[in-house]
Amino acid sequence: MTDLTKSELLVMKSIWEMGDGKTLPEITAYTNRRFLKDWKPQTVSTFLAKLVKKKFLSSKQAGIGRTHEYQILIKESEYQKKQVKELFDFWGKEPMGQTLSAFFGEQGLEEASAKIVKDMIDDLDF
Repeated sequence: MTDLTKSELLVMKSIWEMGDGKTLPEITAYTNRRFLKDWKPQTVSTFLAKLVKKKFLSSKQAGIGRTHEYQILIKESEYQKKQVKELFDFWGKEPMGQTLSAFFGEQGLEEASAKIVKDMIDDLDF
């Protein structure tokens, strides 16, 4: 699985949130609204072509004309796991507590997630 550029990731995140079968105009409008962009359809189309080439999406013609619908090939959770693994492979050389502190200190942690993390730590055998 290849890495995505920041812009490709914004488009892909939009599609993961929207779901399969969306068209260029729908993806452009959602991405611009969600990430406060002012991208033209040509710009988003370029990112979509790259996402198809990288095998994150497939594209099929929708009806008559040049309209295409995009289908998700790589789930958000798969890419997220890859990104987290790379993050910890790189930053995890520090004491793990320092890495986790930097991550959670910046992002914060709501109560339900904190309980999941606590339960995972409690289940570790030392």
